[in-house]
Amino acid sequence: MIKYKVLLINVFEEIVNRISEELCDDYIVITMETDGDYLEEVHQIKPDVILLAVNMPDIYGFEVCEQLKQDPMTIQIPILLISTFEDNFDVAHGLELGAVDYIRLPFEPAVLKRRIRTYMRLHSQNYFLEAEVKSRMLSLDKAYQELLSLLSQLVEYRDYALSQHVFRVGEYAYVIGKDLGFDDENATRLKLAAQLHDIGKIAITDGILLKKGKLNFEEWQGMTHHAFIGGKLIERYESDLLVLAKRIAEQHHEWYNGEGYPNNLLGEEICLEARIVSICDVFDALMNDRIYREAWSYNHIIDYIRKQSDGQFDPKIVDSFINNLDKLLDINKELSDDEKLE
Repeated sequence: MIKYKVLLINVFEEIVNRISEELCDDYIVITMETDGDYLEEVHQIKPDVILLAVNMPDIYGFEVCEQLKQDPMTIQIPILLISTFEDNFDVAHGLELGAVDYIRLPFEPAVLKRRIRTYMRLHSQNYFLEAEVKSRMLSLDKAYQELLSLLSQLVEYRDYALSQHVFRVGEYAYVIGKDLGFDDENATRLKLAAQLHDIGKIAITDGILLKKGKLNFEEWQGMTHHAFIGGKLIERYESDLLVLAKRIAEQHHEWYNGEGYPNNLLGEEICLEARIVSICDVFDALMNDRIYREAWSYNHIIDYIRKQSDGQFDPKIVDSFINNLDKLLDINKELSDDEKLE
């Protein structure tokens, strides 16, 4: 039978034995003081319930409670405060900080045991409910992501047929985002939003989008309008992912030196995610044949991107791009258009 862990933090020495004696048959009882990095110690112990004395000799107990409830690794652990205080204000304050109960001394150990059992049961029920909710949310999120991917590919199909362009750009952006310090959640959001960077092309006529030769000035102006259109298409939606997709769609053709389009944004006026997608989009476009030109050579592409540092591209993103070239080339190979057609 698995025994749950009950952690006693700075509980008065004279009552530790009474508590341990009452709980030892059903629980693993661990005691600790708040000397040194006590949060790290709590992380290692992984208790199921915490009994916390609030009138401590070394640190004010309510501060410890607050710190435990602000730490993502301990926030869900039920905390029972133990104190000799008789002021109801202290009771209310402890509960406001996130404790589930407040026990005054002296107390009956058998009653404490029953309270611990109750909170342990509630904690377990909450855990399984949260797991179920998370499972259902993941299912919905997967469907949402698949719909976004389908939409992205439908938009690109007019331009690049069976190209994997949007997926490669998303994967490149994920790699660079992680290198620049994005956590996995935000890097994944960037990857998905990046797939919608050219959604505005849905409104560009075939005569411009599919023209084999060089575009004249008026046609080029029409093509550049897709960035503005992309932003307008998405702006009515409020999810974090689509808000980011809107910014990327609008800004991925802005240049770091202010010479891009549609709004001539300069430097960090362009959101970081759009600056990342900009270099990813150009790299992938140049690596692959297009209806109006053949792919560039690898050396030509890398030379161009280096020269555009502080021009078309953010220098720090160029550095990240160069440092991750092996990963980006692996993605290009794994998601090649030739592989898709086989």
